[in-house]
Amino acid sequence: MDQLGDLDHEKLITAGLLLQGVFVLCYTICSFVVASTANMGFNAVLTALLYIFYVAGTYHVLQRSKMPLAIGFVLGVSVMITFLSLMTAIFWGQLSNCSPGYYDVKRYSCTNPSAYGATCAFATLLFLIQLFFTSALVLWRDEFIQDASAYDDIHGGGSSSNSTSAGGGGLPGYEGGAQQASYNQSTTADL
Repeated sequence: MDQLGDLDHEKLITAGLLLQGVFVLCYTICSFVVASTANMGFNAVLTALLYIFYVAGTYHVLQRSKMPLAIGFVLGVSVMITFLSLMTAIFWGQLSNCSPGYYDVKRYSCTNPSAYGATCAFATLLFLIQLFFTSALVLWRDEFIQDASAYDDIHGGGSSSNSTSAGGGGLPGYEGGAQQASYNQSTTADL
């Protein structure tokens, strides 16, 4: 485990994400093959699209947008995608044991058990990779979060107190954090 600590964590996470991308491509091909399966074909294709958006979005966040909220969002989506992969692997694994000649159940089809098995295999590989990826991202999340100090000047913390009187960018009616009496003081009796 000390060898993982010596490696560049950002490159390791990126490599794990690219590996997910390869298996997502394989799963997507399998999902198109099993798309004609009654009641679950669309689900397989939708899961493939979710995987594609997940890999693309996670890559974007880890490469460009390293805000704490974005990293937290990626962590939450990673956990959900991991559970989705587990459910997908279990379902297609169970369906791969079907017998092709059995059609007594309405809306049941068993046209390609070997494709169901391949879909299960790639979903299982994605589950394992995503499990390690999510665990590593949770452990090393502090290395990916860039502390943005863009909000330091809110509530008078970053600029001079007389920026409004000098024509600066402060809020009108506020000077030094205290509200000034620059509003119209008319009463309802004046109306």
